[in-house]
Amino acid sequence: MSLRLATIGGLCEVSTGQSAPQEPDAFSNAGHPFIRAGSLDHLVNGGSEDALEKITEENARRFRMRLFPAGTIVFAKSGMSATLGRVYRLRRPCYVVSHLATLIATGKIDGDFLLRWLEANPPSRLIANEAYPSIKTSEVQTVRIPLPELAEQRRIAAILEKADTIRKKRREAIKLTDDLLRSVFHEMFGDLATNRKGWETLPLGDLIEDGPTNGLYVPSSDYGSGTPILRIDGFYDGRLVEGYAFKRVRIDQRTIERFRLRNNSVVLNRVNSREYVGKAASIDTLTEPTVFESNMMNFTVNPDRLMVPFLVEQLGKPFVRHQIAQARKDAVNQSSVNQSDISALLIRVPPLALQQRFVRLFRTMDAVKEKLSRQLQESEQLFAVLSSHAFSGQL
Repeated sequence: MSLRLATIGGLCEVSTGQSAPQEPDAFSNAGHPFIRAGSLDHLVNGGSEDALEKITEENARRFRMRLFPAGTIVFAKSGMSATLGRVYRLRRPCYVVSHLATLIATGKIDGDFLLRWLEANPPSRLIANEAYPSIKTSEVQTVRIPLPELAEQRRIAAILEKADTIRKKRREAIKLTDDLLRSVFHEMFGDLATNRKGWETLPLGDLIEDGPTNGLYVPSSDYGSGTPILRIDGFYDGRLVEGYAFKRVRIDQRTIERFRLRNNSVVLNRVNSREYVGKAASIDTLTEPTVFESNMMNFTVNPDRLMVPFLVEQLGKPFVRHQIAQARKDAVNQSSVNQSDISALLIRVPPLALQQRFVRLFRTMDAVKEKLSRQLQESEQLFAVLSSHAFSGQL
């Protein structure tokens, strides 16, 4: 069955957010949430808008911020490829950063139907040059979308919501595994900030054996074949993304050796949004020489003092995240830390035997998480098939 097509611009108000205020007192714990491009991962994966920084009505008037209503669909119109693939519908009124496009549906289209269509047909398809990823709102307005009657839109959205519920349950199971790991960590090592267990504390630089080394800049013309390169979207939650599709770059052997990621090392974002600068992961599953790009750094630690999975887990704890927040340099669109900042981080160093015990538990839970991730992938495939049928008039 063929469906009538309509443009997004004819169905929605297409706009953008506004520049983030730079004054230190602009944000608070009260008011409406402020959505940044870097917030999308958190939100799409079930995170709460309430956990984000907020702007009071008084400051909103001061900075002439627009409050977008609940139900507004937002997606990144510039930034990293992973962020550009995220589409989110506001659960409550929010302020929105200028890097995000906004769609407010009219009465001609059901908001849930539009969200599902955009998930199946992400706006990132409009990017013309990956070296300078951006989407023009004028191009978004001309995108054509199949438009059945409103009752049919709602029926399709309801079916996809049920399929999405399966995906959400799989994600929740994975989250519970992560919560269990955090609980085990706290039971074994206590609150790292107060350090009531009295662990030895050293600057990370005293524990690093090799590095930190900043990554490699490669012009877009050298992408396409050759050596795999790890990019900013290739690791999350302390690990390499399972099944990550490495891009490849044409570089010589000397460059490969200089920027090669070593197994049993740590990779860390030195340039990213505020929320993700300092994001780290352990490297332990690479099967071929792989390099890393310039917005991250890589280092190895003394294996007689630190177990890498334990260190990476610690790097994500509030005790260390607070230090990173104090050290980072904030610019308009991104934040950064340098090698000296990372080397100066204070790290708790419990006895190696206790770290090893934690790592054994970590690997057991990681195996469970891997199984759950495969089940999530299957539910993602089911959802994709249903979406394909739904938006071609076959559901």
